[in-house]
Amino acid sequence: MGLFVTRTYTDGVLDSRGYRLRCFAENLACAAAAPVLLTVATLVVGGGAGSLIVGAVGLGLALVVATSVRTTRGAALGGVAVTAAIVLFLLAVDWLFTHPLLPD
Repeated sequence: MGLFVTRTYTDGVLDSRGYRLRCFAENLACAAAAPVLLTVATLVVGGGAGSLIVGAVGLGLALVVATSVRTTRGAALGGVAVTAAIVLFLLAVDWLFTHPLLPD
């Protein structure tokens, strides 16, 4: 068996537990690739507890994506969307800390 499982597009009722587990593992690997790269990048840039939080949120959302999609392409695109959402959130938080709403 190669890296990718030969998918059958059926209703899934007669799929074995092993087949479903392999499909889930493949989806999780595809969905978690982009958040893991973001976690490594935050470790290189700053490190500390922020990287741990980014990694936990990214892998948690990748788990949600992996259980929701049917294809590896959908899992990979979902992982990229999760990473983009995390980056946008981090940029917004950084902007709010550097531009306080109230004066000192």
